[in-house]
Amino acid sequence: VDYAFQQVYPGLLLRLYEPPDHLQPWSQGSGVLHFSLPKIETYFIEAEDFAGNQSRVRVTLRTHSSSDTKYLPLGRSWTWSIEQGQLRVSKTLRTRQGEVLHPTQPLALNGKLPDTLFSPEGKGIPTWLRACIVPGFSQKVGLSVGCTLTLAPECLRETLYCRVEPIETPWGNGFLVGDPLIPLKSSAQLRWELPLTSPHLPKTYPIYRKWWGGVWSPVTGAYRRGSTWYIPVRGWGAYVVMIDTLPPKIRYLRSVGPYHLIWVEDVGSGIQPYSLRVESEKGPILPEYYEPQRLLYLPRRAGKRFRISVSDKVGNSIQQVIQIGR
Repeated sequence: VDYAFQQVYPGLLLRLYEPPDHLQPWSQGSGVLHFSLPKIETYFIEAEDFAGNQSRVRVTLRTHSSSDTKYLPLGRSWTWSIEQGQLRVSKTLRTRQGEVLHPTQPLALNGKLPDTLFSPEGKGIPTWLRACIVPGFSQKVGLSVGCTLTLAPECLRETLYCRVEPIETPWGNGFLVGDPLIPLKSSAQLRWELPLTSPHLPKTYPIYRKWWGGVWSPVTGAYRRGSTWYIPVRGWGAYVVMIDTLPPKIRYLRSVGPYHLIWVEDVGSGIQPYSLRVESEKGPILPEYYEPQRLLYLPRRAGKRFRISVSDKVGNSIQQVIQIGR
């Protein structure tokens, strides 16, 4: 998994499934994952290097199955999941149509979309299933009025039971879309129409957060025509079109080797790298900005006082003087 060369974030490897008894059926060393033969036969491994390249594979271990094998969801805290067209549950549940599900008895969906699962006490668990999409066919999925997800025939490797869950965020209302167990083979597209008369239309920008959580990031490659945003969907997760009225933030971090490290970040639409301007005591400097790390590298030989100006992708700008030491 390339971990021997420190190219993979170690935390992402913790997403491997662990059985409820917390016995870890895998070990890690010298960049290799070693699997034992556990009760659960299927694993999903997700890794990401520091350049943002992602990889996700399914590993199936062949074991001798028995009648009491438990087909649990891939996730310790999950109540249910869909794998290879089968609905798996961690406890006894039933559908609205009266079909009973057990951990030892997955339900073959065959294209059905149960909207709610009920516990024995009658408590409902919404699934937010919206569509069953088969590879090799294009399909449009309506998320709401004016918001449509379009998948081309080559987008999927296996059948997707697409979830569309409305969510509320500090940036506005959005959607949790897709299924984290079914990776995209190529990008889909989200078409999001906004009110044409909205005074904030020029300040809008789509942002994304991975299904597993983490930080919100601007969607690269998104563009707006009139009042409609066209958003590339490269991975399943949460999508929101926010109104960005805040300028970027600039802060001195530390000095390392021949450079001063300056943290430059925008929590909304993202930094527009070509807008960066830096003036030192000795004159203008060609900025070296690395967007994934949000770091601006300034040479120490240029002095200790810098005037930095930058704007984000919707035009919010800031100019700030950084004084390093005395």
